[in-house]
Amino acid sequence: MSGQSNNGSPLAVRFEIYAGREVAVPGIKWIRGKENLDDCQRAYIEARDKAGLGHSQFGSADVFSDSGDHIAHISYNGRVWSPESCASKRTLLAEVPQPKYQIFDSMDRPVSCKADCQTHLYEQWQGLQDEAEEEGSRLTYAIGKILPNGDVTFEF
Repeated sequence: MSGQSNNGSPLAVRFEIYAGREVAVPGIKWIRGKENLDDCQRAYIEARDKAGLGHSQFGSADVFSDSGDHIAHISYNGRVWSPESCASKRTLLAEVPQPKYQIFDSMDRPVSCKADCQTHLYEQWQGLQDEAEEEGSRLTYAIGKILPNGDVTFEF
């Protein structure tokens, strides 16, 4: 992947949110001011993950230079492709980037997605709640955090 726009100008990512089963405001969305395709790819993935929508509601993206040139396509899974309109003629430019940090579960298995992180936190919280019940106490609330090194902390 070249990583840069054709003329050094900022890039913009265009994607669409569709009406569907999940509550979302439909419409065309833009992420602007990205310097290279890597930044565009990461911004799209972040927006997709934040929205929490599936591929039927969160559309793939197209990357444009500020002069309007279509320079890349980003599929829902985060891969970057050449900009051809026919999907079968596109060339893969970049795979999905690796996360900035890796989280492991209690069995030293990599935890790779948001749902796994939520499950991991829930399981740890459930363990704390069970311990509290054994001691005849009650856990009223706990705020859990998964640290970059994979440790789980809670505030009570």
